[in-house]
Amino acid sequence: MGKKDAYELEFLKYEALKKYCLRYWKNKLEIEAVLKSGGTGFVSGSKIEGMYSNPTENKAIKITDLKTDCEIIEKIVKKVCADYDVLAGAKRTLNVSDFILLNVTTVNRRNSYRGLKKRGYNIPVGRDIFYLLRHKFFYELSEYFKD
Repeated sequence: MGKKDAYELEFLKYEALKKYCLRYWKNKLEIEAVLKSGGTGFVSGSKIEGMYSNPTENKAIKITDLKTDCEIIEKIVKKVCADYDVLAGAKRTLNVSDFILLNVTTVNRRNSYRGLKKRGYNIPVGRDIFYLLRHKFFYELSEYFKD
């Protein structure tokens, strides 16, 4: 694993990526709400708005869009933490990817490395590796959207 400097991003790019990640839990809740809404969908009479008048189709489109955003974040976290998750499995602890996902998708200080340790979580890597993985995550997310 390289040094943190290898994963540096411009501040504005980092802020945009962070905002994208902060939508993760909102999207998860919205998916759940859409699924619970039953047969009703999002009715729109115009194709100009990007939605069709078929509520079931609107619901499926909405869920697909929200899931795609969540899956991008999850996929990149798993990719970045793959080597360390194997170690965590051997130690029978929670995966590093679980902690990184929580850290990058919230602004709560309790989900920082120190906050998680204070709450009694056994994070299978040290502080430096944890934040290096966090930097690498945002770098990889930036590369994903570059294409």
